[in-house]
This record gives sequence, structure tokens and C-alpha cells, in this order.
Amino acid sequence: MALNLDTIGNKIGPITKDYSWKDVVLYALGVGAGFEDLEYCYEDRLKVIPIFSIGSSFDFPAAVGMDSGANLAGILHGEQDIIFHDTIPVEGILTSEGTITHMYDKGDGKVPCQVDGGLKCFGHPIGASGLRMIYEMYLQFHGRAGERQLEEPRVDLTHNLGGFPFMNISCISILGKYGV
Repeated sequence: MALNLDTIGNKIGPITKDYSWKDVVLYALGVGAGFEDLEYCYEDRLKVIPIFSIGSSFDFPAAVGMDSGANLAGILHGEQDIIFHDTIPVEGILTSEGTITHMYDKGDGKVPCQVDGGLKCFGHPIGASGLRMIYEMYLQFHGRAGERQLEEPRVDLTHNLGGFPFMNISCISILGKYGV
């Protein structure tokens, strides 16, 4: 089914989710909270990890797919912004609203991914993983990737995560050939 591009600009939501303190604790444990993070895991003086609110946005791709005619098996969520007006209470209702701002049809869906075999093939060196991915982009753009060389690469993206729970860093690099 072809994408209905007339849905760009359509509003999604509000989508609501009820939650309790148990959901807050389960989420904290799921993202790695432990003994040193008891304020996120123990009912006494419980705090909510701010990224808990991201769970309320998981229904968005389905809503966008139903609205636009996109195949949900091939949909890729690109970006979201979260605005906090206050601390998140330990129980309540999360409400999400959004707008379809862009849609990109990737055609047959054949997008090269980790043509070098991925970071584990290189021992997944701590701290150097992101550099390894940038180096692979360099090799591809200069036609030096050998048997894994892509045909005319124009744009490449890397996504790196680091740190430890509650102190993470995320870096996305998008590089391309100039003038192509």
C-alpha cells in the first residue's frame, strides 16, 4: 500500500496510559537501577526516572501507520521531543500528543546496515566503538571497503550510546558526500 502523504500535518492523540508506582519501579529496574539508585526502586520517597515518560509514545508509530497507510512492519520512528512541565508523579496518567511532520518512503526497504559485520566482529572495544563506525563510513565514502564496498554510498549514519544507567550519552553522526 502506498503512503498517504496527505496525512503530513495530522495530529495524533491524545494517547493516555495509566500507571502506578509498581510500573515506575519495574521500569527503573529494567533500565538498570540497583542498590545505589534506591530512590528509583524503593517505595519510600520514590522518584520517577524522567525517561519513564517515553513509554507513553510507543503507540505513536501504530497510530501513524493506521493514519498514513504505512506498513507497520517497515515503519521506523525517527524522532520525538519530550517537554516536562513538572516532576513526574509516582502514579497517574501519561498523555502524549503529536503531529506527523515528515514521512520518507524507503522504497523496497533495502537499506544497508552494518556491512562490516557490526562492532562485535571487531571485539566491541569500549570507547573506540564509535570511532570504528566512523572509520567504516570513511572507507565506504572513499571506495576502500574492499569486498563489503557499497555501490555509490551518499549518506551514512552512526548511533552510539555510552555511560551507565541514568548518566547516558547518545551521539548520532550523519555524514555524506559533498555535492552528491
